[in-house]
Amino acid sequence: MIYLKTELENGKSVEVDVYGDEFYCKCPICGKEVHLDNEMIKHCVTEDDFSGISFYCEGCAKKRATTLGFCEFQQENINILTAVFEKVGSKSLRSELYIALDTYNQLIYNCLSDLEDSEKE
Repeated sequence: MIYLKTELENGKSVEVDVYGDEFYCKCPICGKEVHLDNEMIKHCVTEDDFSGISFYCEGCAKKRATTLGFCEFQQENINILTAVFEKVGSKSLRSELYIALDTYNQLIYNCLSDLEDSEKE
């Protein structure tokens, strides 16, 4: 039997049995309760820290799909540019190109984060 164990302020320990259909989390965007299915639980088991795992509710996941699609597209561009930069003979030029790419990616990230924040309001 898997159970949760926590210590109360008075020093007593509490154990609560846990069953597979009793795992939930809060959507990090809207706070809606999300029931974790077996695949989600399997993902949690492969991670080292449960506190760092988030799952989006269906509505927020749909809103993020376009953003995530763009991020995956952007990552492919980064991979291609990195391969090209590796072929640049001048170390100083290669370094400048990496800095420019990193700055560009940070600007994209900030823009997408600002867009997400404005959609929350």
